Amino acid sequence: MTILKADGISAGYHNHPVVHDFTLSVEPGQMTAILGPNGAGKTTTLLTLAGVLKPLAGSVEMYGKAAPKSLHARAREGLAFISETRSVFMELTTLENLKVGQCDVARALDIFPELEPLLPKPAGLLSGGEQQMLTLVRALTRGPKILLIDELSLGLAPKVVERLLDEVRRAADEAGIAVVLVEQHINQALSRVDDAIVLRRGRVSLSGRAEELRNQTSKIQDAYLSH
Repeated sequence: MTILKADGISAGYHNHPVVHDFTLSVEPGQMTAILGPNGAGKTTTLLTLAGVLKPLAGSVEMYGKAAPKSLHARAREGLAFISETRSVFMELTTLENLKVGQCDVARALDIFPELEPLLPKPAGLLSGGEQQMLTLVRALTRGPKILLIDELSLGLAPKVVERLLDEVRRAADEAGIAVVLVEQHINQALSRVDDAIVLRRGRVSLSGRAEELRNQTSKIQDAYLSH
């Protein structure tokens, strides 16, 4: 069963498309990465899938029917969206962030036990990696069916990136969450996702199974360098 589908969408701003004819199909438990250089249209694509932007052409479906028009309506239908900005309440403690997010605190600490000693600490004083753990675990513990992630690893050390992506992979496998993630760490992403799509200047330049694309890194690098 296809849980999230984009059919030939074009998207952009002020009626000016920056993404053209983008197609995607994701099933439960499947992880798909959207790769490409800065300015390729990755975030615009994700915002359109999330319902933040209305497609200029094409359509987005959830569970085999037209997706609700807005982000909050899609969230009620089981979609979670992690934006590229740090999505924590800086003045609240880690524990308060979890409670505001209506999270199962015990479950959150089971996923990321590193957060337990940080519960009384203001989220604004956490490291970047700790803030992203908090952001991710708030999304995971609410039981989403679809998870969209934009640059979760931005500015983080490789070991932290591995930790975060491993938990996303685990959630897809164990909870059957359909995941679409935008990621700059090409090798890290391709070692965990099932499929990948490479964007260049708003168009798909390469797509396929991750194990196949791992052997075509030169082509992926060409997409970045020729942007």
